[in-house]
Amino acid sequence: MVVKFEPYKPWSGNDDNLIVKGKIEAIGSPTEKIVFTSIDDDEYGGDTKNDGITTSISYWNRIHFTPEAATSTFQNVIISYGGLTGLGWYPYLGVVYVEKNSVIFEDVYFKNNGPSAYTLYLENSTSTVRNSIFENSWIAINIVGQDQNVFENNAFQNCNCYVMKDNQCISPISSLP
Repeated sequence: MVVKFEPYKPWSGNDDNLIVKGKIEAIGSPTEKIVFTSIDDDEYGGDTKNDGITTSISYWNRIHFTPEAATSTFQNVIISYGGLTGLGWYPYLGVVYVEKNSVIFEDVYFKNNGPSAYTLYLENSTSTVRNSIFENSWIAINIVGQDQNVFENNAFQNCNCYVMKDNQCISPISSLP
């Protein structure tokens, strides 16, 4: 399954591409991943816009898990080309924003996300991130507030900072308290 998002449009009145107030069970398999990506990404789902070979990608903004959401699961998932770019004044909250909630991320490949900020933003979260890969991210994970998250066996490739906690970059992940 491939889910493609339109590019983020500042000043449109909606900062999130997907607001979750319920539950998402995005469970793929090792051979059939579920993909969340830009409508411009021809690698997954083909040439959706029928415009030939894509030379540039328009980034979508984010998936926002609100405090009202139930515990959700992303397993065997690819999340790519999400993240706001070009608005330095904007309160950027990651490609996936978990707000006072819990999400299980297992075998998730986060790639080419958030070139101007965070990929995964965990605010007062109790999430689990296990066996996942973060590739081409400015800051892979940002932790804000109470931290009851679990991190196990994750890999970071071409990330400027693996984890940001209390406005300090912590790398590698094993140095988390």
